[in-house]
Amino acid sequence: MEDQCGSCRRNAVHGTCYKPPAPALKSSVPIIYHNKTNCVDFEVIVFASRQTSHIVSSPYVAWQVLRGQSSVSFIYPLDIQVGASYTHADQQVTAGPFCTYQGSTWEIVQNNSADTAELKEGNIFLHCFCCHCYCCYFSFEVTGVAQNEDSSIVIVNSVPHTWSGRKFNVGIYKNNKLFMIQNDIHVGDKVTITINPMLYFAVTRNFDTGEKFTTFELMTHIDVFDLTKFPNGMEVSLVEQPGGGKYKFIAQNTVISKRQLNNLIVNH
Repeated sequence: MEDQCGSCRRNAVHGTCYKPPAPALKSSVPIIYHNKTNCVDFEVIVFASRQTSHIVSSPYVAWQVLRGQSSVSFIYPLDIQVGASYTHADQQVTAGPFCTYQGSTWEIVQNNSADTAELKEGNIFLHCFCCHCYCCYFSFEVTGVAQNEDSSIVIVNSVPHTWSGRKFNVGIYKNNKLFMIQNDIHVGDKVTITINPMLYFAVTRNFDTGEKFTTFELMTHIDVFDLTKFPNGMEVSLVEQPGGGKYKFIAQNTVISKRQLNNLIVNH
């Protein structure tokens, strides 16, 4: 049996996992954040860029929210998950998140309005009764599609044969926290989602984990870092610039011990 991906170990419902294409990162990146200012009345949010081919723009997502504490650690994992949702009878019906990998292709299938909406990719079949009714639900199935050479994730909302279909929202997750979202994938749409190893750090206020936003108007400072330049770990410090009132994020390489890394993985 081949090694299973980390997200599936706790529920090992399948015999083998696919071998994903080699991502730009070779391993997860531990991140240590320090607030080196004298202020604590703000949050720092960490989020990804929107990299999709869809004509409908989607919001950014606050993946991590770092409060005014002096130091906090978290990990940017290679493991990713995918989930989907739609609205039925004024209820949000969701599936997932289920573990996947960069390079996978997914198909959303719902042949008629009363059928199970299926999210397909390999040889697993799971059910998710998340709206607590039995007239509509999601399932997840793997059918063995070819990997995408550019390591992107492709989502196809297939055209039903017997009805007009519905639009779906698809989320990409890391550590089971919403990382990216693509709203309004209409019937017949094929959307390519690219996950680049780039993280934005922004100073703001009154944000919660998973909160969505479309503009940077509430951000007082933003910096972006390429994680491929910090393969062993990244230490990010927020400092106040000379003159006061303006901030800056400074990143440097750091080496985190295996014990510290294991603690981060367990706690996230």
